[in-house]
Amino acid sequence: MQKIISALLLISLFHISFAQLAQPQAQSFSTVTLSGEFQTCAPADSLRLYDFVGLSLRPLAAIGLKAENGKYTFSVNLNGIKQGFYFLGIAPDKTIPLILGSEAQMHLVGNCNTFDKNLQIMGSEMNRDYQIIMQKVENLAQQTNTLFGQFRNSPPNDPYLMGELLKLDKQKMGLLDSLKKSNPYMAKLVAMRTYLSYQHNRTSPTQLEGDYLAENYFKFVDFSDPIYDNVTMVFSVVQGYAKTLTMVGISAEEQQAAADKLLKNLTKERNSYALILLGLATGFKGGDDDCFKKYALQYMNDYPNLNPALNQDFQKYLADPKVKKFMIGEQAPDFKLLTPEGKELALSDLKGKIVMIDFWASWCRPCRKENPRAVQIYNRFKNKGFEILSVSLDQQREAWLQAIEADGMPWKHISDLKGWQCEAAKLYGVSSIPYTMVVDKEGRILAKNLRGEVLERRIAKEFEKK
Repeated sequence: MQKIISALLLISLFHISFAQLAQPQAQSFSTVTLSGEFQTCAPADSLRLYDFVGLSLRPLAAIGLKAENGKYTFSVNLNGIKQGFYFLGIAPDKTIPLILGSEAQMHLVGNCNTFDKNLQIMGSEMNRDYQIIMQKVENLAQQTNTLFGQFRNSPPNDPYLMGELLKLDKQKMGLLDSLKKSNPYMAKLVAMRTYLSYQHNRTSPTQLEGDYLAENYFKFVDFSDPIYDNVTMVFSVVQGYAKTLTMVGISAEEQQAAADKLLKNLTKERNSYALILLGLATGFKGGDDDCFKKYALQYMNDYPNLNPALNQDFQKYLADPKVKKFMIGEQAPDFKLLTPEGKELALSDLKGKIVMIDFWASWCRPCRKENPRAVQIYNRFKNKGFEILSVSLDQQREAWLQAIEADGMPWKHISDLKGWQCEAAKLYGVSSIPYTMVVDKEGRILAKNLRGEVLERRIAKEFEKK
């Protein structure tokens, strides 16, 4: 639960920070008259119109400003404009999203020094409605963040907090349902930000929260709808979703299965496909590099010329030895430490068995909480060619041995009693525990950092192959 809450806080904050773009389904105009007046500009300032390609803003037009009575004015006809969302600003880092093409004209009033914060858009119902609705969405997101923060410090299923969570679910659905009737286009935008709570919406009492999130985060979205081809917000919400998948304790294979569903029924000719694929690649990067590898390679293969600089960045990251070292399918680095009896035992000594490497410590409460499940896994598979190699980050020998006995852990144990300076932990880059890795009979990596039921079903999958 705590891991899910942290992940959802992250994804919600990510959405708030990214400009949310869309393609209105209103009347399209070939010529849009854009006018405005600004203060505190410099003689050299000019406005620029951008669109979004890959991860970059691409300049489309430069709009000169005319100094007049202490103000800077402009009026321009944008010919052949394609209806959709654009960026308008005096620099790439000072822009606002602007819907163009759905109305014949609009007027802007603002300040060059605070262009991206206080711009007024006049004569545009579409932009006005967008800003109002998205503010409602952000308010719901902030209330959800506050509630999740309270959950972290409260007993499980606190009645008051559960009640408040149900109210938020109803408010989210109320907003979405009302927009479906009054503004179907906006409803499709809000649908991407409508995620209902696991506590009140899981399909069964035994459904894991990570599984629920993977299956229901985009419950109300149909990415095959042509509207999403020009909704750049697709990129940000999918990127945040991929980041969250890496934090909820499901395997790389399960993350990829969830991600692949977003691409279902789409082809690379669809812009929504490109936005989803890029969101997946960048969202998984650094969180689950096995998933990143899959979607980065797919993006580079499908779009080799769309953004060469981005592709080079992907290639450089994938070529980093530190990244490649722990990819699924790679040989797990060997290490050797002492058993409680003082004998050396190496990972390679266990070749021929499927091995779960378990980094833990007697003082680690989450580790001790996971130990009963480890006992269950061990007893289930020990006669089928399975072993556990527990690597302790203890410093006190007696505490280590007492915990082994108290938790009934009859498998292999090793340690150098150096705490966080444990040589094996440093080799594997372990920065928090418990941390697990499953390797096959040849010592190749099968899975990383799984716990509980997800860990057990991943190990079971290997034995089901036989």
